[in-house]
Formats: sequence, C-alpha cells, structure tokens
Amino acid sequence: MMDGSFSIRDLLQVPGRHPRKVASCFFGTLAIAVLALWFWPRTYVSEAKLFIRLGRESVTLDPTTQVGQNIAVTDSRENEINSVMEVIQSRAIAMSVVDRLGAEAILHPGAERDREPTPMAIEQAVTKLQKSLDVFPSMKRSNVITLRLTSRTPAAAQRILATVLAVYDEEHVRLNQVPGSYAFFQQQTELLQSELETAKHELRDAKNQGDLASVDGQRQLLEAHLAQIKARVSETEANLAGSQAKLSGLRELLTQLPERLVSESESGFDNTAADEMRAELYSLQIAEKELLAKFTESHPKVRAIRRQVEAAQQILHEQPIERVHITENVNPAYKEVEVALLQEQANAAGLLAQHEKLAQESTSIHNQMRKLNESEILIADLTRNVELLEGSYRKAYAALEQSRISDALEKEKISNVNVVQAATFQRKPVAPHKLEVLVLAFFVATFGSYGLALVCDTWAQHVTSASLTTTRPLAAGLVVGRSAGEGSMARETASTVGH
Repeated sequence: MMDGSFSIRDLLQVPGRHPRKVASCFFGTLAIAVLALWFWPRTYVSEAKLFIRLGRESVTLDPTTQVGQNIAVTDSRENEINSVMEVIQSRAIAMSVVDRLGAEAILHPGAERDREPTPMAIEQAVTKLQKSLDVFPSMKRSNVITLRLTSRTPAAAQRILATVLAVYDEEHVRLNQVPGSYAFFQQQTELLQSELETAKHELRDAKNQGDLASVDGQRQLLEAHLAQIKARVSETEANLAGSQAKLSGLRELLTQLPERLVSESESGFDNTAADEMRAELYSLQIAEKELLAKFTESHPKVRAIRRQVEAAQQILHEQPIERVHITENVNPAYKEVEVALLQEQANAAGLLAQHEKLAQESTSIHNQMRKLNESEILIADLTRNVELLEGSYRKAYAALEQSRISDALEKEKISNVNVVQAATFQRKPVAPHKLEVLVLAFFVATFGSYGLALVCDTWAQHVTSASLTTTRPLAAGLVVGRSAGEGSMARETASTVGH
C-alpha cells in the first residue's frame, strides 16, 4: 500500500487493523439512533374522507343571474374538486380553526388554554396547521377527497381535523350563498306585484271604457257586422232599383188605362135643358123685336139683345135633340194598377228607409273601428306592459324561491359535500419510522466505521512513511517485504502507531 495501490484484500483487512475504533463507531451510531428514536417526539395522524356529489351548487345558477341568459358551463367535476381542496387548505379555514381551538391547541397539543394568544402565536399556529394539513384526491377520477392532519397526540389530530371539517362545512354553505338575496328578491317581487296590479287595472279600465274584451275579438265582430251590412246594402240597393223601375212601369201603364169605363147607355129621353133654352131664345127674339120697334139697330140695347140671341142660338144648336143616359163604372185594370202602384210606392219607401238605416249603421261601425284603431295602440302598450311585468314577476318569484331554498339549506347546513369518513383516532404514530431509522443507522454505522478505519489506516501509513524517510534502506526493505508478503515489521509498526 505504500505505492498508493490497494487491492480488495487490503480493503477488507482495514477494519481488522482497527477493531476497537470500528466497534466503537458502529455501536455508538446505533446507540445514538436508538436514543433518538426513544426521545424523538411522536407524530400521529388523523384522516377523513369527503364525498363531493353532484348537487344543486353544481347545477344551479346564482339567483342574481339573469334568467333566460345563455351561460356556457364549462367547469368540470375536477375543477370543482380542486376548488374544494383549495378552500380547505386556505388560510381562512386555518384562521377559523385556530379561533375555535386556540393557538395552544395547535402549537402545544394537550396544553391548557389559560391566556389570550398573541398575534405571533396565532400566526405560528395558522402556519403550522396549514403545513400539517394535507388534502388530496383519494384516487384518480374520484369524487372522494382525503384530508390528513398530523399532530403530537392522536386526540389532538382527531380534534383538529374534526374542527377543520366543521368549519369547512359551514364555509362551503356560505360560499354557495348570496348574502341578502332573499330580502332583495322579496322586495323586488312585492314591487313588481304592485306594478303588475296597477298595469292590470289600467288595462281593464281601458277595455271597459271601450267596451272591449279584446281588440282582436272586437275587430272581428265589427268586421263581420260591417260585412253583413255591406251585403244588406247591396241587396237593398238592388231591391230599391227594381222597385223604382216597377214604379215607372206602373205609372206609365196607369196613364194609358182609362180610369172609368161605360157600363150602360140609354137614349130617347127629352132634353129639358134644350127645351128651356128654346123658350128662352123665343123670349129674347120677342124682346129684340120690341126694341127694334122702338130703337134703331145701332142702339146699344138692340145690339146687346141681339148678342144674347146669337149666344142662345149657339147653345141651342149644340144641344142634342134627345138626351142619352150613360152609366160608368171604375176600370178594374186601372184600379189594380193603382193599388199595385201604391203598394210599390210603400215598398220603395221602406227600401229607401232601410237603405238610409244601413248607411247610418255603416257609418257608426266605421266610427267604432276608428275609435278601436285609436284605442288599439293604448291597449297594445298596456297589454305589452302587463306581459313584461308578468314575465319579470315570474322571474323574480323564481329567484325568490331559489333564494328561500338556499337560505333554508344554509340554516340546515345542507350541502353537496358529505363526510364519508369522520376524523379517525389512530394510536399508532406515523413518525418517526423506527425500521427506516434503524436501517439507515445500520448503514451509517457500517460505512461510518469502515470509513473511520480507512482514515485511521491511511493516517498510520502516512506517519510510518514520514518516520522511515531517514532510513532509506529500511524503508526499501519494508516495501519489498510488504510486496513479497514479508512485511511483518511494517505491520507491527503500523499496529503500534494505531494503538
């Protein structure tokens, strides 16, 4: 070994040259490991499991979200589970747990809470709790998550983890709520209900004012009535035209027919009037002669009497010698035509009156339709307002009901997170790991003791080499003897130096 080369045999012989040191190092290391295991603080763990089912928190919207709004829900169940784990590991949960249990229960489990913790102690407790709490999925693609918490005692671990579960359960319900939503939607629902009632009253008053059940229904009635009137007007005008034509024909026929017809004629009767007129003529002629006897022909009296004589002669000349008695009766045809004319006149008057009445009704219906058109805009606006308010009221009422259910679930602490496994109480500590520590200590002791022996052997050779530099032949002999297997003196010297 003096030339710097080592064989496997030399390496295996190194511990044998330092047995005491090797034994002391080996057993000392094991003793230290055993003492460390004996006095090392025990760490206990408590586990719990939560099942995150598909609940209303996952499939329902915030009540304040506009109903009817298209929302693309892209969050997966994995995101929801990750959100739950993040909330559990949040500082807010840790602060709430520390507030409930106290900082001493986290920092020094089992110690009594005799005083108010300092801000530094609270901060240390929060930090320690966050470090000691581990949350992870139970397995891939699972809806179950595992919570693991370590502490100095099994009771403390169980108690702290149970508190974490209780705090998160309350926080989970709170996070899925909208504070004040129920009171807000209750106020909005009452306001919309009042506005809806007012709008309905206005619509009813507008319809009552126009005697309308519905604009479309009233329009259909008026249009149907107007169509009937138009048909009746056309019929009446046709009948009236026929009646007037008939009247013209009857009047023309009436002028052509004699009103009376001779039914009987008798002759041979004396004409008393002619006889009396002849006697009167004779008297005038006698008077004329008497005047001519007294006066000339140019005398006015003579001339006057002569004119009377001439007139009497003319009348007498026109009178027949015999009188004829004629009996006349009313012409039946004339009478029938006259009756038919009167009846047709009455019929024409009735048709004319009917036509005027229909014209008045048509004018009235047109006026009603104009009023209906004027009212239609108001009715349509009021109806649209009622429909909008009804839609808003239904939406607000649905949101109110959802808020009421959410508040009820919050009061009852109902959520979609269920405890599959409560915080466990495990008496067996999880740290320190005795077997691992002992195995590690064994390897450390083994390699440490061997390393110590190697260092000591190297040091001994170094010292021996330094002491033999003054005697060259002796050193050469020692080297040759060691190479040939005759290095007993060198080994004794090294052994002496080692001891």
